[in-house]
Amino acid sequence: MRFQDKVVVVTGAAGGIGTAIAHRFASEGAKVVVTDVNAEGALATAAAIRGTGAHARGFAADISKAEGCKSVIADTLAQEGRIDVLCNNAGINRRGPLLSLTAEDWDL
Repeated sequence: MRFQDKVVVVTGAAGGIGTAIAHRFASEGAKVVVTDVNAEGALATAAAIRGTGAHARGFAADISKAEGCKSVIADTLAQEGRIDVLCNNAGINRRGPLLSLTAEDWDL
């Protein structure tokens, strides 16, 4: 198990690729912290991982904001004692012509 007892934070893990990443790290022995702006989804992913016998916690945070990032770090350090791996999976997709995107679109 390549990640045995390593603490892994996976952002954007309430569904899709993020959920698959979180499950894979757990299958490799990691203690997974599942984060997402979608609280219900993050908690569901963590519960599904725990259902396999692995260690996981769900944590809701908006990591597009500095406060959200700080809360994930603070919570993980308080609960797990360290962070060994950070998997920055969270992201969004703005559709449309490049030149029509606003500054707010880029910042987000």
